[in-house]
Amino acid sequence: MRSYQAVLRLPGYRWFWFGIVLSALGAEAGQLALGWLVRSLTASPVAVGLSLSLSRVTLAIGSLLAGLLLDRGSRRRWMALDNLLRAAALVGAALLAHAGALQGWHLYALGLLLGLSSALTRVGTVALVPALVAPRPDLLATANALGQAEWQIATLVGPALGGLLVEKWSPPGVLLLQAASLVLMAWILIRLPAAVDPPSSQPIPLWPSLWEGVRWFLGSRGLAALTILTFLFNLLYGPFAVALYFYPDHLGTGPAGLGWLLSAFAAGSLAGGLITPSLGERPLRPTLAGIVLLWGLTTGSLAWTRSLVWALILMFLAGAAFSPYNVLATAARQRLLPREVYGRVFGLTLVLTQLGMPIGSWAGGKLVQGMGAPAAIGLAGLACLGLAAGAWRTGALDALDCRSGRHSGPDQPEGSVH
Repeated sequence: MRSYQAVLRLPGYRWFWFGIVLSALGAEAGQLALGWLVRSLTASPVAVGLSLSLSRVTLAIGSLLAGLLLDRGSRRRWMALDNLLRAAALVGAALLAHAGALQGWHLYALGLLLGLSSALTRVGTVALVPALVAPRPDLLATANALGQAEWQIATLVGPALGGLLVEKWSPPGVLLLQAASLVLMAWILIRLPAAVDPPSSQPIPLWPSLWEGVRWFLGSRGLAALTILTFLFNLLYGPFAVALYFYPDHLGTGPAGLGWLLSAFAAGSLAGGLITPSLGERPLRPTLAGIVLLWGLTTGSLAWTRSLVWALILMFLAGAAFSPYNVLATAARQRLLPREVYGRVFGLTLVLTQLGMPIGSWAGGKLVQGMGAPAAIGLAGLACLGLAAGAWRTGALDALDCRSGRHSGPDQPEGSVH
């Protein structure tokens, strides 16, 4: 606990963390409202899957461009612009819904815009954290764990709040709340110290800049292996994400029930996050394989219950199992890379890993339509067991067990001192 208190004493990180928590709360509530709007307008699992896929495709595509922009200019200002653009789009959708003019294609277009723009904040957050904790580099792992806690807190409260507001109020109202949280985040970003921006103020030529990021990626077998594993994990998460919007029918509940399921998952993630720092000292390969294995067992078991209570317990356990994955994977990437290429390499890895989500979501919509939500969840869970076995046998992941300050890149062997 002392390390968490120490990192929150850093004023720049504390304000940034506070803003991310609030905007993430709004995003979780807004995501539920958007999914329910699509379901209400279309009553189609394929449409829900398409809606989720569009935002993730543009997030993946936009991440590469975002990485280039974030390494070439003020990261704070680019991220602030992203938050303001998304806020404006959400206000427009809410006004259309209030006027009774909202159509399915509006929601698809909104998903495309939200995904494309949010790439700046998604990549920028990973790039900013090391700069925000630069006075205490020993707290980087703790800062990453708190970054995971941001998402856990948001998914603990946001879906339940969103479900209740959708049921008692209206989806457009929830979208306006999300827009307000984004405006606040933009204000916080502008107030961060200029020192968090890239160290070089000289413009970098576009194509050589992009190629340098690609060379760093290709020069690390460990980074490539981690990227492939994360892509496949996201691919198998896609059917689960779509099926969840129809799983409450299996349990005899509605949008509030969906909110409670997602909040139970987040509560488990928060509990799992408490042990994440201790896992950072363990070998990465068996740790990640164990996470994927436990995820498959817990989510796959949802297919066999009609009890809301048991479903909540399983979602809690699934969240606890999943929680350490992103923290450990992000810390491994940060240890491998020098700060000046964070934006480009993180953008490239996000492109490759996030493509699994839209593909999985599209396939998930087809599976739910053809076999029902419980069977689709069970099948995805079973596939995760095979993925865990493959991760256990992937020796290239051992190359990521390096410590802070050591980089492997295109011009030196892995594990050498930069």
